[in-house]
Amino acid sequence: MTMPETSLPQPPVAAQPTTREQVRDIKDQAFGQARDTLREARDRATSSLGESKNRVANQVGEIASAFREVSGQLRSHEQSRIAGLTESLAGHADQVASYLRDRDGETMLRDVEQLARRQPALVIGGALAIGLAAGRFLKSSGHRRRDDEGYGGMHDGD
Repeated sequence: MTMPETSLPQPPVAAQPTTREQVRDIKDQAFGQARDTLREARDRATSSLGESKNRVANQVGEIASAFREVSGQLRSHEQSRIAGLTESLAGHADQVASYLRDRDGETMLRDVEQLARRQPALVIGGALAIGLAAGRFLKSSGHRRRDDEGYGGMHDGD
């Protein structure tokens, strides 16, 4: 005797994602994480640039004040021609400080690009001057650090 074949109801088979779909999901997650990381890095860099820009603007403003003081002292010593030059330098320094305070990083970058197109020699000369100044600063700070480390607070003969 054979038993009649009865099929038991099978639970529905859940649609298993294919390997291609799994790879696509992983790729989308990786791109999403990379996009978020880049956004965070850009935001941190923008914030840091803003802080640095304001610090430089304040320093340039202090330089303008120093030029004005020198100008006043020169006028008191009847050196009006040189005093006029230092007053002019103070005005230009104030303009630079205002520019730095009032512009965002993207606008400043766009302005430098436009200036580089109009007057490339000026931009190259400015970059050279900044590089030389930075090199002198780094060289002098290296000497100071070596001097501090070399003596370590001890004197010969102690």
